[in-house]
Amino acid sequence: MVSPVVNADARVVDGFGREWWRFDQSGMDRSEAYALFMRYFAMFPWETLPEGASGFDAGCGSGLWARFVAPRVGTLHCVDASAEALAVARRNLADQTN
Repeated sequence: MVSPVVNADARVVDGFGREWWRFDQSGMDRSEAYALFMRYFAMFPWETLPEGASGFDAGCGSGLWARFVAPRVGTLHCVDASAEALAVARRNLADQTN
């Protein structure tokens, strides 16, 4: 029997989880965060997405970028290796319905 390949270092996952829990970015100025989002995603062709598109945020961390992607898609899946990071993202995105 072949052993499964582990594609994550538990120490890294735990470290990022603790980081997002401690520095959850909830105090970041929304206009500053939006300006960073617009620069970071400037090349993304938002206008080509179909109505109700599904998207995902791989390595969502605190959900900072997901906050601005969610209104542009029908369904957004936030994925992270850290359960702590996902808990922070859930809290930060609680007002998003998708």
